[in-house]
Amino acid sequence: MMLLGVVLHAALCYLEGADGVVWAYRDPQGSPLAAWLLISIHVFRMPAFFVLAGFFAALLWSRRGPGGFVADRVRRIVLPMAVGWVILFPLVRLSLAFAVARLSGAAPGQAIGAVAGPVLASPWADANPAHLWFLELLVILYGLAIVATAGARLVPASVRASFGRGVDAVLAGRTRVPRVLVLAAGTMLTLLPMDAPGIDTPTGFAMPPRVVVAHGLFFLVGWQFFTHRAAMEALADRPWGRLAGGLAMLAVTTLASLIWWGAVLGGADRETAGMGIFFLAVQAATAVTIWLLVLGGIGAAERLLDGPVPGVRFLVDASYWTYLVHLPLVVAAAALLQGWEVAPTVRMLGTVVVVSAACLVSFAAVRGVLPTSVAGRNPGPGRAFGRKP
Repeated sequence: MMLLGVVLHAALCYLEGADGVVWAYRDPQGSPLAAWLLISIHVFRMPAFFVLAGFFAALLWSRRGPGGFVADRVRRIVLPMAVGWVILFPLVRLSLAFAVARLSGAAPGQAIGAVAGPVLASPWADANPAHLWFLELLVILYGLAIVATAGARLVPASVRASFGRGVDAVLAGRTRVPRVLVLAAGTMLTLLPMDAPGIDTPTGFAMPPRVVVAHGLFFLVGWQFFTHRAAMEALADRPWGRLAGGLAMLAVTTLASLIWWGAVLGGADRETAGMGIFFLAVQAATAVTIWLLVLGGIGAAERLLDGPVPGVRFLVDASYWTYLVHLPLVVAAAALLQGWEVAPTVRMLGTVVVVSAACLVSFAAVRGVLPTSVAGRNPGPGRAFGRKP
C-alpha cells in the first residue's frame, strides 16, 4: 500500500484538465490513464493500510503490553514522522515550486535558481502534513486504542463476551448477511459526510473527525481480526472469488467516481437531488469494493505468502522508507521529464520507475546504518532479495 503512493502521486502530476484543482503541478500534456490510476488506488489503498495497521497494533499490544506498545510506536512512528516532516516538508515545497517554474518554460537550472532562495528563506511556511498525514492519523488511532482498551476493563464481562461473539459472527461470516455487506454497511455510514467519493484526504494538521471515524473503523476491524484469529485464517478459504469481485467492482466504482468528478468540475451543483443520489450510489459501491478487495487480498496473501519470501521481505522493509522520501522525487522527476517527446503515459510510467528504483536503491544502500525504526528487519548489506554478500 505504501509503494502504491509513488504511483498515486505520479498520477497526480499527469492529470488531464482541472489545473491546480487537486495538485499544484501537472504536466501540460496529461495522461488519460492518470485519473483511472488515481481514483482506483484511492478507493482501497488507505482502507487496506489501516486494516493491516489495526491488526499489527493488536499483535504488538498482546506481545509487549501497554508500555512496550507505546515505546515501539514512538520509536517507529512518532520519531520518523517528526524528523521526516522537518526534513521533507521543505523539499516538497521546493520540488513543487521547481515544477511550477518549469511550467513557465524555465530550464531546470533556471527553475531551481529562481525558487531555491524564497523556499529556503522560509522552509516551513504554510506548514501542513503533506504526504505524512497518515502517520499523524495513526498516532491518533493508537491513542484512541489505548483509551478504548483501558476502558473496556470497566465493561461487564458478559457484555464483552456478547460483543466478542457478535464480532466473531460477522468476521467469520456466520451471520445471515454476508460479512462483506455487513462491513460495507458500517463503512457506508462513515462515508456519507465526505466531500467527494471515497474518503477525504486531510490538508492540514487539524484532522477532520469524519476522516478519523472512517479510517478508525478499518483500524478497529483489523484489531478485531487479530483478536479473532480463526476468522482471519478463514479468509484463506476460496479468496479468489472475493478478489475477482473486488477487481470488477473497482472498475465500476472508478468509472462512477470519474463521472461524478467530471460533472462537478463541469459545473454541476452537488446539492441537487440527482447529484446527491449519485453520490450515495458511488459511496455504496466504494464501501463494497473496499471490503471485497481487503478480504480477498488478505485471503490471497494467506494462501500465497505462507512462508518467508526474501524479495517480498525486502520490498516490505523498503516500503516505509520509500513512502517517506518519494514525494519530492516524484514531483521533481515529473518536472524534469516535462517536454520529453514521448506519450505522456510513458512519461508518467517513467516517473514511477525512476523514482521507485531510486528509493529502493537508496534504501539498500543505507539499510545497514538506519535504525530499525525505519529499516525494519536488517539482514545486513548484500542480503537484498536473498543474495548473500
